[in-house]
Amino acid sequence: MAQPLVSVIMPCYNHEKYVEQSIQSVLDQPYKNIELIVIDDGSRDTTPEIIRKLGDQYGFYYELQGVNKGICHTLNKAISHASGRYIKFLASDDFLHEQSILEFINHMEKDPKIDACFGDLIEVDKEGNDVRLLKSGVSKLFQSRFLVSSIVNVSPEMAIQVSPMIGSAYIIKRSVLGEFGAFDEDQIVEDWDLFLFLVCHLKKISYIPSIAGYWRRIELRERPVRRDNKRWFLSDIHIVTKYRHYVSRRSFEAAIKNLIRFHASIAMTCNESPVYLLRVARKYLFVWALFADFGFVSRVLGFYREKALTKLHSKVYR
Repeated sequence: MAQPLVSVIMPCYNHEKYVEQSIQSVLDQPYKNIELIVIDDGSRDTTPEIIRKLGDQYGFYYELQGVNKGICHTLNKAISHASGRYIKFLASDDFLHEQSILEFINHMEKDPKIDACFGDLIEVDKEGNDVRLLKSGVSKLFQSRFLVSSIVNVSPEMAIQVSPMIGSAYIIKRSVLGEFGAFDEDQIVEDWDLFLFLVCHLKKISYIPSIAGYWRRIELRERPVRRDNKRWFLSDIHIVTKYRHYVSRRSFEAAIKNLIRFHASIAMTCNESPVYLLRVARKYLFVWALFADFGFVSRVLGFYREKALTKLHSKVYR
């Protein structure tokens, strides 16, 4: 049986420590009908030099953007160069399991109705040491909120409340990606949008209990360049609002509240003021119910108290 072409798309940004391992994990796959498309999104470290060296050595397509244009622009550009029947996204700090593409394509080719296939991920730390198994590539945050045995059991009501998926866990048909359309380049969140499209439009999602790859978890404080948290929050709000008509009002309201709690904690972790989150209350009045949540309010007030004490200390002892 002829092997269908698989396009592996790798957007890169400031991952000089990891990008070679990521690329090599694709090149070493026993499944050989693969086109690798690597686009660097204006990295400020040595990532472009590493990509150029490997691209010239192995002959895969690469492009080095001199200016950072965002993940969605980079993905759209890479997809425009892709010719495969199937698309696999791989972050440049993650890496594939040695048999993943072969196993997933064999599974999908047996059932032409499958639109996207998910597998398990192994979470690793920044040094590459195994941390935990993520069943179906479902994020830890989602697992703590919902008890699901597989990604195929995730409903729109669940998926709109917190993003369940991690991008390296799946392979998708190119035709289904065409139905989804281009990623919104005004946003900086792409995988949640795509998954909500799949579940809300009743696409056939399959799962195999096999390791798709390794997902590297890097804490916010340790990331080379932390993304704009305000834009991240607004992107999440945009996605949830986009799919609000596929779920109940209760689920939609819970989703907005979850996002405010989540991003407030991120802002405080990164030593930023979370005050911009409150602007959403102008549009969604039910957000004010959060202020009846004593735990949420106390954490926010604690953040400001800590900032005020630090400022006072610096004035007294400078």
